[in-house]
Amino acid sequence: MSASVLMTSMQRLSGIFEVRIYPPGANVRKILEKCQGLDADLTQPASHVGGVDISRLQRVLGSLDFSRTRQRRDMYNRLFQEALFIQEPGKGISFTNMLLLLAHYKLIDDEKALK
Repeated sequence: MSASVLMTSMQRLSGIFEVRIYPPGANVRKILEKCQGLDADLTQPASHVGGVDISRLQRVLGSLDFSRTRQRRDMYNRLFQEALFIQEPGKGISFTNMLLLLAHYKLIDDEKALK
């Protein structure tokens, strides 16, 4: 399994096994959709660039939890790197090994498991 296939597969997971850097509603396409168009009461068209309401974009981006996003990105990177490390050359990573990795990163609390 190549790196791009692994990333795509990880991004398709949902529920308890969800492995994404950003929450589902916070990808670039959805954020831009939220910020498209002109408001009827808008008197300053200068706040729009390329059809995007910049003040609305600032509000949406300001509502994101950056510390949680950083934690999610760190976990994603560790999981991805470990999956690349344990994959078999030419074969990729087995379903069982990937499921074990996901369980370790998403379900098992290392602090509690070591006690």
